[in-house]
Amino acid sequence: MGTVPSTSARALPVLLWVLVLAVGCSSEPSTPESEAADGSGASQDANAGSDAAPDDSEPAEDTALPPLAERVALEVPAEVTACESVALSVSGEVEGMAVTWSFDGIAVPTILASTPTEQTLRAPAWAHARTVTVRALVRDVAGEEATLSAELRVLSSAAADTALGFAEDCAPFAQGVTSGDPTEGAVLLWTRYSGDDPAEASIRWEVSTDPAFSVLVASGDAPVAVDRDATVLVDATGLAPDTSYWYRFVDGDGRPSSTGHTRTAGDTDGVVRLAAASCSSVFSGYFNAYGRLAETELDLVVHLGDYVYDTIDPDERHRVPDPEPGVPSSPAEWEARYRLYLLDPDFRDARAAHPWFVIWDNHEADESPDEAATGGVAVFQSYVPMRVLDPASPREAWRALRYGDLVDLFMLDVTVPREADPAGAQAMLGAAQWAWIQEEIRDSTAQWRVVGQQKLVAELAVPSTDLVGSASAWNTYTDARTALLDLLRTRGDNVMLSGDFHTTVLADLVDRPTEAPVYDPATDAARSAGVEVLAASVTRGNFDETICSGPCTSAFQENFVAQLGVELAGLNPHFAHLQITEHGYGVLEIRPESVSTTMFYTPILEPSLERFEGATLRVEAGANQWTRPSAE
Repeated sequence: MGTVPSTSARALPVLLWVLVLAVGCSSEPSTPESEAADGSGASQDANAGSDAAPDDSEPAEDTALPPLAERVALEVPAEVTACESVALSVSGEVEGMAVTWSFDGIAVPTILASTPTEQTLRAPAWAHARTVTVRALVRDVAGEEATLSAELRVLSSAAADTALGFAEDCAPFAQGVTSGDPTEGAVLLWTRYSGDDPAEASIRWEVSTDPAFSVLVASGDAPVAVDRDATVLVDATGLAPDTSYWYRFVDGDGRPSSTGHTRTAGDTDGVVRLAAASCSSVFSGYFNAYGRLAETELDLVVHLGDYVYDTIDPDERHRVPDPEPGVPSSPAEWEARYRLYLLDPDFRDARAAHPWFVIWDNHEADESPDEAATGGVAVFQSYVPMRVLDPASPREAWRALRYGDLVDLFMLDVTVPREADPAGAQAMLGAAQWAWIQEEIRDSTAQWRVVGQQKLVAELAVPSTDLVGSASAWNTYTDARTALLDLLRTRGDNVMLSGDFHTTVLADLVDRPTEAPVYDPATDAARSAGVEVLAASVTRGNFDETICSGPCTSAFQENFVAQLGVELAGLNPHFAHLQITEHGYGVLEIRPESVSTTMFYTPILEPSLERFEGATLRVEAGANQWTRPSAE
């Protein structure tokens, strides 16, 4: 926003100059005689001695202004309740003042009104009280800056379930907002209308380049899909590539949804940042990982399956509502399951903060070709904005996103189209999908190919114990794995994103790495078709919870799990990193010269703002294998 030049800074010098002219000039022309008569002539001044009258005039007034921080004040109330509006302002006698606002602790603030010095903020609908730091960067016309800050306590509403950490978003959009499957000029926008009489509701959507919606770049009216649980889906087109946007929905009474932030794909500024996540059971723990993911600067969140769960693990009953929900067996029960998940504020915050690229897995999609009775796939697509290649075949979920010449991103489905007979190159993907990915990989000209799918592709050798079991269906569909790795090897510079295994695995993509000759990463780089990232689970139990039937509490249990991790790493030479007990997500930073992956972990047994950093590994362009720490 432009600033109005201030006149006060130059008014005083101008006034002094006028006074000087008035004192030094008279209405009559001066002559030597007149100067001598009134004693004001220069000759008298020159002859004046020590007997001259003393100068009783007061010292000139100091016109310097105090620092800007002393001339302005930030006015923020002490607390506000969820979904209430709160007025924030900067006051002070500073003409042309401009203020830039930020809110530490709110991933995407919902701004209801804005002026150069005031903001009206709607408090987030969190399940527990949190403190937000409001910051105001103030500038004056001279370019001086001052940063003011104050704390605002956001209280949960009386309706929130603080015991389980559940709270609806603000009415009439109780399930929040999200976006998905961005292209270079469009993105899908989603919400659900939770108000009365959805069939008669009038919903408007708006897209802006700023969170205050001062300028709209796209808008329109959208119908409420009553037959899809009152959800609203919009394909916002006409957008610029690689650009951030803010969006919202507004009902006929002018009530806005929470604000969402999204970003288009297309040509990039030389870097793409992706998050990889999977296996998020709301019953198994708190979605702290989603809360921290919402605060992370990203272009896209890639979710690799088990987005919601149909079952409750008997050893992970940490957030089970009463009455306890059963396994969904109808569309209505599946809709209720998604509404339950979206009572989690951290999940809603993450969905609102970034665009998502999502695939289902066995816990939310019925693998049977005839799933009309249960409706798992149909309801998934009601709640997850995703594009399909053929609307007449909604179960065909494979698709692609493009980030200019840097990244071609493919999503595969190895759950629904998988053939019963594991023999053959097409068996894991099905004939149609296998034909599609062959063409896509061969035609790809981007520097990097990122392939997402649900199962660990890398072979997993296990010790002589029945505690580990089979990590992936790829271990059974070995013909299909060999064919896929051979295909990827023709192009090189591939990154596989996987889920389902509930552990952190960073591996080289090598076919039969444990068969003679055993893979040696120091000498066998040519055998690797790329690298794989499996970024733990958000909450679902991993090795320690599985072995200990819950958290491991004794030293013996902890040592056993630690030793198992060492054995697994030793048996799998293609693994560059293995972590079997933590929960979280991974962040990939993709540049032309390399891909760097960093793991982030969060606690799950209680609400927490904590996050700690795990391993960081890098693959260089052309290397097709992780750079081991010992080689750096």
